[in-house]
Amino acid sequence: MKKTLKILASFIFAAILFAEVPEPKISGIDFYLMNVETPRHFSFGDWNSRQHLFLRVRSGNFEGWGECVLSANNPDIDLKKCANAMKPALGKTPSEALQYMRGNRDFLPWKEYEALNMALWDICAKM
Repeated sequence: MKKTLKILASFIFAAILFAEVPEPKISGIDFYLMNVETPRHFSFGDWNSRQHLFLRVRSGNFEGWGECVLSANNPDIDLKKCANAMKPALGKTPSEALQYMRGNRDFLPWKEYEALNMALWDICAKM
């Protein structure tokens, strides 16, 4: 009897562990801009400041983070264009958003694409 209960408990545990759980849809994308004012000197020119974009993508109880250097020497950069460009990802699951990005590479400039791609893969790894 004990052996039968152990086997049954193992099957129940495996069924719970491998059950198909629907992937939650992306409910929000939060943008954080960090302006770094440390001068950097390169052979091609100088950066007196750089603007780093950090973004958090929220999907159900999960969140994924991405980042990129958004611009250099442009401390007044407006994140509204970036936020509007990422709207197609809202309401999709992270997997659907990644698939959309693969099929529509031009919907975002490269740097923003890189940050969103990183955040979506971060979420997928946590699910």
